[in-house]
Amino acid sequence: MASPLTHKSGDALPTYEPVDLDNMTRPQALDAVLADIRAHQVDAGPDGFFTALRHIDLLGHLALRFTADAHHTLAGDSEATNAAQAAQASGQAAATVGRALTHYTQALLALTKVSAPDNQASFSAKLESVPHHTALRRHLHAAHQALDEARTALAGATPQGRGHITAPVARRPAASAFPRGHGL
Repeated sequence: MASPLTHKSGDALPTYEPVDLDNMTRPQALDAVLADIRAHQVDAGPDGFFTALRHIDLLGHLALRFTADAHHTLAGDSEATNAAQAAQASGQAAATVGRALTHYTQALLALTKVSAPDNQASFSAKLESVPHHTALRRHLHAAHQALDEARTALAGATPQGRGHITAPVARRPAASAFPRGHGL
């Protein structure tokens, strides 16, 4: 079993399995999964597919654990100072990890397309694979963002919604920005 301080033999980077997360706190488990995901990037090919499946396994385990923690907290099975707040944080973290899991599963279609052996056969095939590479990176990036939101949720802060954009305060442009004498 791996831990934050040890690694599997022959592996220079941390590699976790779901069972390794069971004895960690929620933030430690999430950080371990984030470290694993960042250390083992998903790339085109069979190795990337295997890595994506490992990440999906870890994310599924986290989502289940965070959901169960919320349930047990509300049921009074755990000693939380503020049970409602702790359950809310676990539930929010479970939801955002679930969103990351969704993005990983959506990335599988693009990963399948870019990993096909005939995909690299010709220049035309390489050009046709560009949108799939883009989709793969887009879904993986969205998964990473969701995991960062899960970290925020576990810290007790309320993450901003995906559609919430803070608009900058508009300032009047400098006077020199307006041309003079050109009929404007």
